[in-house]
Amino acid sequence: MFPLIRYNKNFLEFVKIINPTICRFVLFLSLFSIVCSDPGTSIVQLDSKNAENYFAPMGTLLGTCMNSGYYRKASPHKIFGFDITIDVAYAMFPSVETTYDFVIPNESLSYSYQFQFLKSDLNTSGNSVAETNALLKYIPDANTDTIYNNAGLFIDIPISFDLPLDKLFNDPESAPNILGDSNPADLQFDFSVVGEELTNQIVDGIWLRAQDINGIGNDYNVLDTNNRLIGTIDAIDYVSFRNYLLENKDINSTLKSSLEARNISLPIPGGFGHLFQELPISGGLPLPIIQASIGLPYHTEITVRGLPEMPISSMGTIQLGGFGGTIGISEYINDIFYDNRSKYKV
Repeated sequence: MFPLIRYNKNFLEFVKIINPTICRFVLFLSLFSIVCSDPGTSIVQLDSKNAENYFAPMGTLLGTCMNSGYYRKASPHKIFGFDITIDVAYAMFPSVETTYDFVIPNESLSYSYQFQFLKSDLNTSGNSVAETNALLKYIPDANTDTIYNNAGLFIDIPISFDLPLDKLFNDPESAPNILGDSNPADLQFDFSVVGEELTNQIVDGIWLRAQDINGIGNDYNVLDTNNRLIGTIDAIDYVSFRNYLLENKDINSTLKSSLEARNISLPIPGGFGHLFQELPISGGLPLPIIQASIGLPYHTEITVRGLPEMPISSMGTIQLGGFGGTIGISEYINDIFYDNRSKYKV
């Protein structure tokens, strides 16, 4: 059995396959997005666990309705024997189940930091000004082999990061399910809460790239135009480099301003509890189920049951359909081991 529900409001469409005695539960939903102010809005698929929990009350209700009155008698019909019935299945809404524990999706937000390092920031503390200038004039500017400027950039590269959503947002205590409150419980990015951890992630990520660069993580042998060694610039240790980034580059403020400018939020869908209360019988969902069965050879029968498309308040429509079968095990075994005179076959 399966229900196909189309929600006209919010352009939501999902398919659920539910039959506790026959089928496994399958659910697919794409419901919300990370909303950013730029055109490159990132769309994130609702975590499957959240989707399952959001629709859990409806799944229980529809599963009950679909399986109500399925069996008519213990044995299957004779060959080509049939029956057609109409039932009204009714299941109560689980009123106490209006929220669920929302889990931040296992997704990441892309972030790029432009790492710039001046020649004047190289470790030349043991040299005089004249010696430092003599070394720097043989070091080309960043991303070029032809420009030599003592005050120029030594490194100018973008470094990409994946910021996990569970580092950007704190888990909410609860979220409304489909029967819950209609007000969405949006999660807002708050740098004051997660900023320190994000800053440490960026600083450590920059160091992972910088530690392999000659002049920062490794010693840098400076050569003149004749490839003769004229001096060595010592490497910078991790602690000194980290302090340099936090103090000189102010990573914290840069990260804060760039992320807050993107207006990041994580919408959590509200419920439809108020619309379910507008149904003719607000405590549950009555569904007229049409069922037809026909007998087949070998003590078997096939059953088809369904519900024509019907509206559910102003939410949209619901339609049920499916099939099943019955096998008369005892009759089948009797045919194998006993003849018409009820004598055991040797």
